[in-house]
Parts: sequence; structure tokens; C-alpha cells
Amino acid sequence: MDDKKRKTDNATKRNLQRGNEQRFWFMVFSPEIFKIPATGEEFVYNSHNDKNRKRSLFQSFKDAKKGDIVIGYESTPTKKIIAKCEVIEKPENDDLSCKVTDRFPSPISYEKIKTTNGLEKVLS
Repeated sequence: MDDKKRKTDNATKRNLQRGNEQRFWFMVFSPEIFKIPATGEEFVYNSHNDKNRKRSLFQSFKDAKKGDIVIGYESTPTKKIIAKCEVIEKPENDDLSCKVTDRFPSPISYEKIKTTNGLEKVLS
């Protein structure tokens, strides 16, 4: 094991022991309703839709915390992972304030996700 990997593994173990586990959330955005902004920009992802109904996977909004990573998947017609975001604030109403940390120049397609070992169930 090289030094860089060893240091990363040790930092991860320390974070887990402290309860600082960074989690990853896969969130689907409909481009007709919401467009993920440019890198560096902030946005709020609402836990309820315009009719005040809880979004699917509502528990994810409740469980997410500051520092967690949000993988931004744009639904039909795009069907690709287009961005990586970070939760920067967790308001009391369960909405998520996020910042786009990366917009992918080559988004990852739905088909690629379905055929990648370990990710095939993400979109099912």
C-alpha cells in the first residue's frame, strides 16, 4: 500500500471513529423543473415539491448533513450524472443547501451506471 492510500485510509478510519462519516447521496433532478447551476454556485434542493408533497426518498433529506456529497443525476431526456455537489447547510425544514463542486465535462450516462459493477442498482 502506498503512503497516499495509507494516509487516506487512516483519515477515513479516524472520521468513522469520531462519527464524522461523509455520506454520498444520489439525487435526481428533472431538467424541466430545475437545472443544476455552474461550478461554484449554490442552490437549495427542496424536500417538498410545489404541491407540498414529500419528494421520493424523503428520508435522504432528513439524514443528509453538512459536508455530505450529492451526486447530481439529470433525468429524462439527459439521463446522465452531470455534477458533484456538497451539502453546505442543513436548514430545519429538511431542505438541502448545496454548492456545485464539479460539473462533469463528460457526464456519465444511465447505461454506464447500469453496467458498472456495484452501481447497477442505483437507478432501479
